Parts: sequence; C-alpha cells; structure tokens
Amino acid sequence: MSDVPVSGQPFLISPYLNKTNSVFVRYFGDSAVDRYELGGEWFVDDKWVINSKLRYGDFDRSVSFRERYLYADFDAGYFVTPEWQVGGGVIYEYADDRVYGTHRSANETTARVFGRYTNITAGSGWDINMEMMLNDLARVELDARYFFNQRFSAGLSYLAETDNDSNAYPRDDIAELTVDYWFTPGWPIQAGAGAYTSGGMASITLATSVRF
Repeated sequence: MSDVPVSGQPFLISPYLNKTNSVFVRYFGDSAVDRYELGGEWFVDDKWVINSKLRYGDFDRSVSFRERYLYADFDAGYFVTPEWQVGGGVIYEYADDRVYGTHRSANETTARVFGRYTNITAGSGWDINMEMMLNDLARVELDARYFFNQRFSAGLSYLAETDNDSNAYPRDDIAELTVDYWFTPGWPIQAGAGAYTSGGMASITLATSVRF
C-alpha cells in the first residue's frame, strides 16, 4: 500500500484511493474549551477497512457551568467492488454536566450503516457517501462530491432527522455546499455555507489544514 498519490489522483481522497493506513491526532483549545481527538483508518486487505475515532472535550466556561464529554466510534467497511464500499458500526457518547451546583450525566449508543461509491478517472469523477444513524432519532445524510481535477472539488450534502413517529423536523434539514482547493498534496483550503431547508443560514465554513 503506497502512501504516494498516483499521478493525477485527487489530493483530498488519495489515501482512500491508495488504501493507505493512517492515524491522526487533533487538538483545539481556547480559554474555555479543550478538545482532543485521536483516530485512524486501517485497510486490513483489499476488501476490508476499519475506522475508529476517540474524542474528549472539556468545556469550562464559568464557575457555574462545566461539561465533559466522551465520543467513541468504530466501524468496519467491505469493498463489494473497487468502487462500492458498504459497512456499519456503533457510536458511543457520554456527557457529564455541572450547572449551578447541579450534576447530571447521560450516555447514548447509536447504530450506523453506510455506503460509499467512488469512481475517479484521470483525476475527475464522483465520491458519494450515504449513511443512516439510528437511536431515538433516525438521521440520514447524503454527501456527493465531484472532483474536477486533483486540486479542485465541489460537494453538496444534505442532512435530515426524523423522530420515531416519522415526523420530519424541517429546521433540522440542512443543505450545505463546500469547495476544496489543494495548493499542494498536503495543504488545502475549504470554504462552504449551509442553510436550513425551511430558511435561514445554518453554517459558514472557512478552514485549512496540513497533511503529513
């Protein structure tokens, strides 16, 4: 498994296309928040891939409020064909809150199933992700990204949540458009905006990162 991108491959998904094992560590902090994240992707062979992620956060915004949370997920995927991957996994979340002297904690386990279709030819093509997460809500997400070349891509995602009675919450349905441009194989910039389908801005994104 080579970690060198094939000539013309989109930089964004070259590790996935090359089936390259990877590990990442992230940290975000300011005067009130510390967030740590550890994850990895392991290609067992040409058919099986395992993903895992562990996240810990500590929010201490004032003497009257503090929250600690833990997020862990594990999933396994299988390549039905070179273009199609299907799989599933489980997500565990735990939160511990202290607000004005009161204390409460909660945990939740979520099942996840997903499919991914990737078809790239001469540096351009589609990467489409579909997933559903189930607990007390059903959450469905679709993300379709088109690569114009190895540096530039545009993606459209749609997120919807439905309660147990199958009544959709319109304000929870979000559509988002993002674009990525990679200056080098390790340095991209991303911009995007999301909106509620019922109206109103949901998110604005402007980010960069470094890949080693």
